[in-house]
Amino acid sequence: MENPDLALRALSSAERIPELNQEQKSAIAYEQAKNFTLLEDFDRAILAYQQALIHPDFKMAAQINLYDIYHKQGAYQKALTVVKALSKVDENYCVDLIKLNMETGDLERAQVILDSITHSWGSSLELQSIRLELQKRNAQQQNSALDTGFNPEDYRRFMELLQAQALDQALELMALIVSAQDLAPIQKAQAVEAFAAQSPDKQYQEVFERLIPQLERAESGLVEVALGRYFLDRLDIEKAQNHGQKALALEPNSKDALLLLASVAYASGDYPSGLAYAEMALGLYPADPWCYLLVARGYRYSDMLDLAEMQIMSGLEFTLAGSNQFRLLCTEASAIYLALGKEKEAQLWLDKIGQ
Repeated sequence: MENPDLALRALSSAERIPELNQEQKSAIAYEQAKNFTLLEDFDRAILAYQQALIHPDFKMAAQINLYDIYHKQGAYQKALTVVKALSKVDENYCVDLIKLNMETGDLERAQVILDSITHSWGSSLELQSIRLELQKRNAQQQNSALDTGFNPEDYRRFMELLQAQALDQALELMALIVSAQDLAPIQKAQAVEAFAAQSPDKQYQEVFERLIPQLERAESGLVEVALGRYFLDRLDIEKAQNHGQKALALEPNSKDALLLLASVAYASGDYPSGLAYAEMALGLYPADPWCYLLVARGYRYSDMLDLAEMQIMSGLEFTLAGSNQFRLLCTEASAIYLALGKEKEAQLWLDKIGQ
């Protein structure tokens, strides 16, 4: 079985070898990032993957792993930057690009990309599903603008300011978004997710968190989930759990609330509770790959590796090869096989990601 701590000590010694060339430095950084990821030390994993990007032999693999980490954290703006680069070399990432543009509120850009790949690839069940979701979000945005006088351009400006790290100005718009009484909860939730993705400095966090009581008054499961993810990213487990519980109380069958609570429980080491939430979500949404992923992770944490493997196989039946869900399931499968002591099979699962 792989020991990440031991591997990192060995890699730390290796990087001190004098006269390493760039390929060797990138190779060491890439291996360090993989082991930091296994330890769920994502901040250091991100830094190591960024170092690995420098050499072309490791660039795409490092980008894929960075994307997976950013997406898992809900850091959609950062994920968007990475997936734009990936889509230029692998057109399968165009699907992820559409979804990320939808999550960051750029529905017009999402529509352009969707129309383009539908023209090139032809229609499919997944693309039809995305088109329906995009139509739904466009309608919600238009209705919200009519009801409140809040222009969709304000959201695009908010996203642009975040991307430019102009957080002072972004927070001014955030205050308007929060206080707009009739604004759709999904838009408020998206604004929270987008802000959280920036990993802002403490001073900005303090300003944002003063807006939370107003957000809570929306009594929206979507908003509570977004707040829960915000605090989970900052490892404030108690607050993340409180918002997850509020979301579940508001929407008892909410998949997002159940999966948030599963992730919170896993982060705190309460694997039985996390697995119970994940299994509840899977029972309600038996065709959702995210549910299979969280259940498999719970079984792995609980050392029920055969059951974890079964969940991966089931979840893959509902994914499209090359999608982020497919890649995360393959990554989880690799971790399961590492736990079983089958390093060759673990590597084969990682190889599937790049195929």
